[in-house]
Amino acid sequence: MDSLGQKIRNLRKERKMTQLALARGLVTPSMISQIESDKATPSQELLEQLAARLGVKPSFFADDIHHKTDLVQAYRRAKQLMEAENYAAALPLLQTLTAPVPPQFREEVLFLDLAQCYERLQQYGDAANMYEEVVRASLERDDVPRAVHAYFHLGQLERRQSRWGVARMHWQRAAELLRRHPDLNMPIAMKIYANLGRIHMQLRQFEVALESYRRAVVLAERYQAQLDHAMILHGMGAAYIELGRYELGEDKLQEAIRIYDVIRHQRGINQCHVNIGIGLRRAGKFVEAKEKLSWCIEHREIRLDVLRLANALSERAACCLELEQWDEAIADAKEAVLLDKDTPELQLLARHTLAVAYMHKNEPQLALENANLGLQCSAETHDMTLVSGLYSVRAQALWALGDAASASADAIRVANMALSAY
Repeated sequence: MDSLGQKIRNLRKERKMTQLALARGLVTPSMISQIESDKATPSQELLEQLAARLGVKPSFFADDIHHKTDLVQAYRRAKQLMEAENYAAALPLLQTLTAPVPPQFREEVLFLDLAQCYERLQQYGDAANMYEEVVRASLERDDVPRAVHAYFHLGQLERRQSRWGVARMHWQRAAELLRRHPDLNMPIAMKIYANLGRIHMQLRQFEVALESYRRAVVLAERYQAQLDHAMILHGMGAAYIELGRYELGEDKLQEAIRIYDVIRHQRGINQCHVNIGIGLRRAGKFVEAKEKLSWCIEHREIRLDVLRLANALSERAACCLELEQWDEAIADAKEAVLLDKDTPELQLLARHTLAVAYMHKNEPQLALENANLGLQCSAETHDMTLVSGLYSVRAQALWALGDAASASADAIRVANMALSAY
């Protein structure tokens, strides 16, 4: 069925009239063009004047006006429901406007509204499909900023479901659009590069993470986004530590602490202090690292922050292990695994510490139990050094307990992991 605009255009062409002729004395030719493409709706008075000029009665368009008005009212109602956070009620109204999308509406706008409803209702698959439609429709109109925003939200959806590789793909596509359009002034670009930095850190791609963080930090300074600036510097510090560039890592963490302090972001301050301790341990400065981590553990603000406290305890336990302080290592690691049961990396490090310490204390059964508990977390981490270490300790424990066959199998596994690393 033809729309109102299509009917007016067809009648005009049947009468061999130009848009200029139809518009003369009433409106501009541009307005006629917008009406015919359903981007504008004529008033009742104008519609009567156009009908007279086209030689039809105004009633010829009555059904079209009513239909168009009904669609506009449905959309307005849906937006009101969204503003009231009643997404379940807004969703069916929006769905009625997309099969197909009426010509007076822009596809990408409707799809974006639908995506937001699905996302708020935690229907992530449907939300992702709608954001993909936003990207398609936006790029067809050369609306690059809207496509960048849609890619950002797609990445956020996938990150929420721990689908890191897919999230990275969407953010990389957004970053590619930004690179191809350097004139775009978009604060969200900072978040896209920061998220790419975090995800490359998660995947242990530290040099690539640094490159993303460098782009993000320039944008954070430009837009004076203090929290984002601190978090990006924080990420850069962690990346430098992972790459063995400990002094640079500590410098960036100290910069982050100064900004966190200005905006009173205590959790960020806490984690930066713990990360400085981690850097000292990674640098082989075990006594200094233990002192720094002890300061963290005794600090009032960190004692109130359970996750940061568990992190500091786990790291201090690893320092004690290197200093051959077996009982202290066991006490700290046991406390850490009880405080934070949900972080695989922490569980892996603490269980490794416990397994090694118990082997040194000649308690192979406890060493075996902790090695097995640590390996249960191995699927959720990319730290193969600790995983290999757990298999090695388990092999020693199994050998001490008389299970030579299982011990040999673990020893072979450790050797294969070492070979695959080269």
